[in-house]
Amino acid sequence: MRQLQMFTTAELAVMRDRTASRSYSPAAEEFRRIHEHHRAWGLERRHAERLRRARRGTND
Repeated sequence: MRQLQMFTTAELAVMRDRTASRSYSPAAEEFRRIHEHHRAWGLERRHAERLRRARRGTND
């Protein structure tokens, strides 16, 4: 268990084999993949909007 302390929770999540879980579902995995893609897109869009506003000098 002490070896796992070398990694962050996020790193461990990436390394985890989801197919080994008893509750694994290909449909759920597909949803997770699509949701992750949409979430990343939204975060990029919101970050770009914040930068755009900061450059204009407004906080609307």
